Amino acid sequence: MMHALWMVAALAASALVLLVAAIFFYQAIRGLWGVRAPAPLAPRRDKRFGVLVPAHNEEGVLGPLFASLARVDYPRERLAILFVADHCTDATVAEIRAAGFDCLDRQSGARGKTASLAEGITTLEAKHGEALDAVAFFDADNLVDPLFFQQAAAGLHEGHAVLQGRVGVHNWQATLFSRLNYMNAVVENRLEELARSQAGWSCNLRGHGMVFRRDVLQRMPWHSDTMVEDQEMLVKLVCSGQRVHWLEHARASSVIPETAKEAAAQRRRWAGGRSAIVGRSVRALWARFRASGDGAALNLLIDFLLPSHAVQLSLLFVAIVVAAAVCGFASWQFLLAFALLPAYLLYFIAGNLLSGVPAKTFLDILWAPAFIAWRTWIYLTSLSGVKRWR
Repeated sequence: MMHALWMVAALAASALVLLVAAIFFYQAIRGLWGVRAPAPLAPRRDKRFGVLVPAHNEEGVLGPLFASLARVDYPRERLAILFVADHCTDATVAEIRAAGFDCLDRQSGARGKTASLAEGITTLEAKHGEALDAVAFFDADNLVDPLFFQQAAAGLHEGHAVLQGRVGVHNWQATLFSRLNYMNAVVENRLEELARSQAGWSCNLRGHGMVFRRDVLQRMPWHSDTMVEDQEMLVKLVCSGQRVHWLEHARASSVIPETAKEAAAQRRRWAGGRSAIVGRSVRALWARFRASGDGAALNLLIDFLLPSHAVQLSLLFVAIVVAAAVCGFASWQFLLAFALLPAYLLYFIAGNLLSGVPAKTFLDILWAPAFIAWRTWIYLTSLSGVKRWR
């Protein structure tokens, strides 16, 4: 009886170690496509953009975005900028109009980002119609790089229907917590999103810094019943044969929470929203792959099933302990699991070095175990989904 139980435990330990190893090697191999960054595209100024920015009670916050939009190096007559103020109860609308921008003041109808964007798209279409080539999306806490629209216009000229600009963090040096978030984000940007795009698959939509050609939005109206409307749109795009192209040199940065307490609600909203759609997304992507052999659909399906980096590392720590306890320190299970620790470390250091993160920042990795534990806890407590956008 004891021998049978030990065999079951050994098989379970082996399966866990092999699972973690398979996840790492899949990501590492995919990351090879992100090692070499593309050169900037030859700038263009001939496309006409609608620009949508949803906002809710952002009084006193929008100044940096206003300033960055004023610095954009692009013909002003080819930018139709529209802020969508969603049920604001402060001075947001007055501040937007005082800064000289058009503002749609929504005081009725459904609340939330999805409804705001849908009404904003409709408003832009009614005001400008065929005068627009594409619509760009930003958030209220974004800063838009001066060359963003030049690069976006070049990407559209190359034939890409949906673009995702590189998303950065404006306040990444503020605290230890923001630096750790930033170090994780640059790895995602370089070794995952850029890699997917350069491999010929689809990168993710990141909620801001996105550009959609007008005809795509006409075919696929902006709609969602969850708080991850960008992820739902991504699945619809890939299932229809579209790719989201990562545009490395079209950049937008955002301000992220500087403490774990401030970030908890944001992370739960994202993780819970994603968990709410994973089942139907995987089914839709699998159907697309079976019908057409579409590699982008299969890659996105795998991405939906993969846990976050923090959860992967938590699984690795568990695998090391279980392998040592059940199989012994000399077992292949323990040796493989333990070897994955420096492999993951090299993966993250490589992503940060390629992205130009200062080497002195790497000392913050010493605090990574606490950060990993926090992110894992957020993930586990969000599996049942969340119900409110804000």
